[in-house]
Amino acid sequence: MEDKINRPIEQTAEQPTRTTAKNTSRKLAIFLIAAPIVGLALILIAWSLLAFVLSAWATNGPPSLLLIIRIANIVLGALGIVCVLGIMFAIPVGIILLLTRETKKEAK
Repeated sequence: MEDKINRPIEQTAEQPTRTTAKNTSRKLAIFLIAAPIVGLALILIAWSLLAFVLSAWATNGPPSLLLIIRIANIVLGALGIVCVLGIMFAIPVGIILLLTRETKKEAK
């Protein structure tokens, strides 16, 4: 009982920091797992909508519109490649972060 009362102030100040660090690493792990999948889905939706809408306009529109379509296809394609690489690399890292935090928690 006396140990709880006579605890140093430093020890009580560290506890919220540890909890915040755990929450931050858990949020980072969840972000690393979810972001590439959600990003790829959004890019595919944007690419299909852009191709559908702009292809209808490109047949009757000015030639500069074709340049905009090509640039948009390149940008969305590059972002899609980044998301696929994120799926290959970020998801395993996120899973490892989640599992290491849980095993450290269980060891205590």
